[in-house]
Amino acid sequence: MAQKLELKKIGFGKNTYPKVINTQFSQLIQSEVDSDEVGFVTPEEFFQIYDDRFYELPIEGEYSHKELIRRSSEYVGVESTSEEVELLLNEINELRMELLENQRALLEVTEPDTAEDN
Repeated sequence: MAQKLELKKIGFGKNTYPKVINTQFSQLIQSEVDSDEVGFVTPEEFFQIYDDRFYELPIEGEYSHKELIRRSSEYVGVESTSEEVELLLNEINELRMELLENQRALLEVTEPDTAEDN
């Protein structure tokens, strides 16, 4: 029991297409948001508020400077560098200790033996 299916292709010609389809991408551009809109704060207003209330924010906690840094770093893609810094500081300390040991060994080799002088 085969059925015949009839397909029709509807298309637009080169000259008709721009008249029917919006080719200016205006639907992808966000319209200007009225800053008087309830609850809307422009980036400029946000930073002004932040500057005005800077010292009122706690250093740590839910709504704090550290939380703002954490959220912004997460959004921007910056990883927490405290672990990396800690590892580098440990490496620096190990290298300092190694350098100190090498300098001591060098001093022992280059200093004349004081026991022989007596």
